[in-house]
Amino acid sequence: MSDLTPAALVVFARHHGLATGPMLQRAGVGRTRRRRLIEAELIEVIHRCVYRLAGTPDSLESRCVALCLAHPSGFITGPTGGRLTGLRRMGADARLHFSVPHGSNIGPIDGVVLRQTTVIEASHVQQRGDGIRLASPPRLAFDLAADLAELDHASAVEQLLAERRCTLATLGVIGRRLVHPGRPGSSQFLHTMSQRISGGPLESHPEVRLAQALRARG
Repeated sequence: MSDLTPAALVVFARHHGLATGPMLQRAGVGRTRRRRLIEAELIEVIHRCVYRLAGTPDSLESRCVALCLAHPSGFITGPTGGRLTGLRRMGADARLHFSVPHGSNIGPIDGVVLRQTTVIEASHVQQRGDGIRLASPPRLAFDLAADLAELDHASAVEQLLAERRCTLATLGVIGRRLVHPGRPGSSQFLHTMSQRISGGPLESHPEVRLAQALRARG
């Protein structure tokens, strides 16, 4: 255990048991030490230059950290991003939804849905302290339109608005930037926004169901 410095343990603790080679190098664990730690089965390589501390639980967060550390140009989105941030109506899909720049030579990766995008702006991604790169609330609202049924997407958008994670103005900005006939989710996003009831956001899924039923009845 002498090869695993206190600084390295702090790095692992901050990132759900994960660390990259450069992180460990800065924490005093160079290549030779890392090789000894792997041979002693105290750490293991799970992606190129990404290491997991032995005994680390296999959680949603740890899987997301590993993916983000291995591919720092991408970010977590879709139902995975919704579950990480506590959104309702995300379904049972346990795969990780990960968006990467168009043309990236990544994958396939078991258990990961890779989504390529031509538009990734700084405001579209949040860098969390635990190493997870996550779609911002407006970007997540748009991306989820490609994954969720009409009612579930409307419910997720209303939750984001009710919890003040985004505003109608920021949703409008993301729509103007991303809506395109060839981009998945565009028509659903526009439909959700056009069908909203005027006034404050709806705080629960039953309220969303009731609002849609009332609208259907005229």
